This record gives sequence, structure tokens and C-alpha cells, in this order.
Amino acid sequence: MTFFFINDIGFTTLDQSLFKILSVNPQGLIRNEILDRLNKYLDPTHAYPRTTVYDHLKQWLEKELIETVTQPCGGKGRPYVLFSLSNLGMKFYQKTHEEGYW
Repeated sequence: MTFFFINDIGFTTLDQSLFKILSVNPQGLIRNEILDRLNKYLDPTHAYPRTTVYDHLKQWLEKELIETVTQPCGGKGRPYVLFSLSNLGMKFYQKTHEEGYW
């Protein structure tokens, strides 16, 4: 298990918003739901590109801060990919939140 400091990761306001969204929804969200919540509730004046959000999620997957779960969509087509905070990600969020980084 690897531990990271907030300065090592280089968190931006987008990262902080994504962490807040994922911490409120422990069951996980698909990428479209994450984008909807970002664009509608957190910052309606700025629309985040889908690829930028996916790039951030992909970086977090490599650092094991989040995990993915696939669910079949019930018919033909691609399965749903749910993104949720891993145990390490939840500990990281709680520790940085207590220390006043957020």
C-alpha cells in the first residue's frame, strides 16, 4: 500500500470536486453521472470536458485512489463502469479533509 501526500499528487479544484462527488456516493457513479454533477451542481458556468475528467480518473486508478466495478447494462452493448473511492482513497480524503486541505 502506498501513501501519497496532497502536494505529491498536485490536486486542482477539479480533483477536489471529483473527490467530494465520489465520497458522497460510495456505491459508485458512471462517468456521465459524474460529469452531470460537476457541470450542474458544482460549477454551472464552466463545462468540464469528458476526456479531462476521464484523464483524472485514470491517474487515480493508477495510484489506487479509486476503483472500478463493471455492471451489465441488461442487453446488448457495453457494460456500465462505476467509479468509486477505494479504501485508500477514502482514508486519503478523510485525512486531508481533517487537516484542512479541502
